[in-house]
Amino acid sequence: MKNTINKNGFTLIEVIISIAIFSMLILATNLLFISLYRQQGASMAITERTQSMNVLIGRMSKEIREGNVGEKGQSFFAIAEDKTLAFYSDVDNDDVTEKVIYALTGTDLKKTVIEPGADLEYGGTGVTSVVCVDVRNDATPIFTYYDDNYTGSEPALSGSFAVVDIKLIGISLTGNIYSQNQTHTIYIQTKVQVRNS
Repeated sequence: MKNTINKNGFTLIEVIISIAIFSMLILATNLLFISLYRQQGASMAITERTQSMNVLIGRMSKEIREGNVGEKGQSFFAIAEDKTLAFYSDVDNDDVTEKVIYALTGTDLKKTVIEPGADLEYGGTGVTSVVCVDVRNDATPIFTYYDDNYTGSEPALSGSFAVVDIKLIGISLTGNIYSQNQTHTIYIQTKVQVRNS
């Protein structure tokens, strides 16, 4: 008589190899999901930063377009420099013109709003808030200025120029976002027509 052996089971080596292959598949799948999750997080952070910078530039543009002279007839522009812009505008819609100052301090773009005093001068300290962090313009001006002769290709005004000659302002912001040990640079720019200078 012949002995027949039924081989319906797995050997120990086959089980170990199956578990190893299954473990590698699970690990690869987890690494894929982690990578996708990080990429999605980076994309969302870049989108949010871009939107917030666009909103800021939109608000700045509106304030400049709706600007006016100060309450005592002060010139529309108080300061027109490459990293600082001070002008007069009714930013809180109270029918009183405030002095608005945008200035880069370190890597923070700050906005100061000064209400006129009893003598209609703007000598107070005002309320300052940080409107954009991690601004990385470095040598690139945030504000550039153009006169009536600008048709699209002329250079910005430079050196000493009269603020009454400013008819168009360029606003450029470069910001960084850090995600997953990477730095992403966002660059937003616009030009604003000055109505009441």
